[in-house]
Amino acid sequence: MGSRGKITAAALLLAAFGFGAWARQRFGLTFELDVLQAKVADAGWLAPAIFVAIVACRQFLLLPSVVLLSVGGLVFGSLSGTLLGATGIVLSAAISFGLARAVAGDALRARLAHRFPGLDRRVREGGAVVVALGTAWPGGPMTGLFWTASLVGIAFLPYLAGAGVGGLVRAWSYSALGSTLADAGSLRFWVVLGLMTCVSLLPFLHPGLRAWLRGASEKPTD
Repeated sequence: MGSRGKITAAALLLAAFGFGAWARQRFGLTFELDVLQAKVADAGWLAPAIFVAIVACRQFLLLPSVVLLSVGGLVFGSLSGTLLGATGIVLSAAISFGLARAVAGDALRARLAHRFPGLDRRVREGGAVVVALGTAWPGGPMTGLFWTASLVGIAFLPYLAGAGVGGLVRAWSYSALGSTLADAGSLRFWVVLGLMTCVSLLPFLHPGLRAWLRGASEKPTD
């Protein structure tokens, strides 16, 4: 992509964040679960499509996936919330991939590889598996993962497949939690919350993961 194309892509990226800020104010989108629930539920038969669109564009709306995916479970139920949430995650991954490749270019990818050689090598070697595991982990920052994976050169189809598999797991986790929020404080609520907490923390107890993270944080020696 030439310099004019990169400037255009960067302008579109800034415009997307600007539109996201306008949309948040215009439609009253906040971090509050009950407000988002009401906004989605009030959309009637368009609610599923609107929910998918919000999840797909959440990075521009500056809304966290933990809140949005929980809304999916609360409004649509665990199963439908999972499928709709995972669809939004895959679309978000595709958007991130396109933007990262269009805006960053080869120069930024080279600087990322030089500044964080361990991370670059680990993500490239892991490919779709790293994307899938990082997306599935409830505590993982999806936007950062998607942009990093796009920049280090993972092919689009394996990248999207990893996001899809991981997205199903992540969407199911938060949809299951969201479906219990109407009865917050019930036994089912505490069981689901406890399981999610364990899933979020247990990976750090695995020595293989700790070794992988140490390798990813390696700095250049020159």
